[in-house]
Amino acid sequence: RRPPVAADAARAKTMPRWPVVGDRLLQRHNDVDPLEAEHVLCVVKKAPPGGAAAKKRDFDVAFENCERKRGTLSLAAAAYAVNWRFATEADVERQLGALVDEACGVCGRRDDEASLVLCDGCEAGAAHTYCLGLDGVPEGDWFCAACASQRGSTGTRKTSVSV
Repeated sequence: RRPPVAADAARAKTMPRWPVVGDRLLQRHNDVDPLEAEHVLCVVKKAPPGGAAAKKRDFDVAFENCERKRGTLSLAAAAYAVNWRFATEADVERQLGALVDEACGVCGRRDDEASLVLCDGCEAGAAHTYCLGLDGVPEGDWFCAACASQRGSTGTRKTSVSV
């Protein structure tokens, strides 16, 4: 693990508080790029017990812009603003982009963006994986029924369902 670069250290701030369930966080994606260049967005699903004086805590999270859907983040208070920070609404909009405004073509709801799949052909068809009967976001391209029929359904690696 590389030490923080000078620019990271200059930006370091005091952690305002430990995250709680429902907080959205940005976590540094790797040990090379700065936090603001490469990061994953996640939602805290389970916060460990512990006082404000704790130096490090593990949080169960759901990743919103990563192939991994669930995981554990080990957060250190001293690494706040260098390796992780609280996400702003602008961060969420930037990271989730079109998913934030997409409604599921099956149920019509606009919630649970992490479970939405978008059509790779037209990017207009969106659906929750569970509304499509899928266990999770499949690998490869997914096409809505209209695009799948145009492609002859043979070019899809994900299940196509009418949305």
